[in-house]
Amino acid sequence: MLKNIVKYADGYDHIHQDEEIGNPGIFYIRNVNNKYHLIAGNFIRTSFVEALKNKLEFSNRLNNEKLLDFYKNLSDFFAKNEITD
Repeated sequence: MLKNIVKYADGYDHIHQDEEIGNPGIFYIRNVNNKYHLIAGNFIRTSFVEALKNKLEFSNRLNNEKLLDFYKNLSDFFAKNEITD
């Protein structure tokens, strides 16, 4: 989880780390009734919110069969620009 936060951080420069840029993401551990909850994520620029929202809505509309097909052929979907509003 932590590796992916840093690897996929938006605009994070691994070589020239700059304190002004801030953190690449968030990692949160919580103990509830002796069970641990791990929450992890990346911050994104406000300008990317709409595109991410569209991608999430697209994937949420797929049934299990279509979702598996999408996953197996992910590069084809992007090449055909099939992810739309």
